[in-house]
Amino acid sequence: MQDDLAIAVQRQKLVQPATGDRGALQQFVDAVLAFSDEPGQANLERYLAASRSLEEARLSGLESLVGLRA
Repeated sequence: MQDDLAIAVQRQKLVQPATGDRGALQQFVDAVLAFSDEPGQANLERYLAASRSLEEARLSGLESLVGLRA
């Protein structure tokens, strides 16, 4: 029974972003919307930075989930 619970918790972590990831996700969404409204250099740079932050947050979450990070 506890193994089933542990598996369910791990699956939920993969599906639901961690709190820090939610911030990165919101920044990415905001940057996408800004770039779609006004596709200029500043919004492109904002989009690229937000994309990198989101990817770093995602990778960090995966690393900590499998125990690669202290």
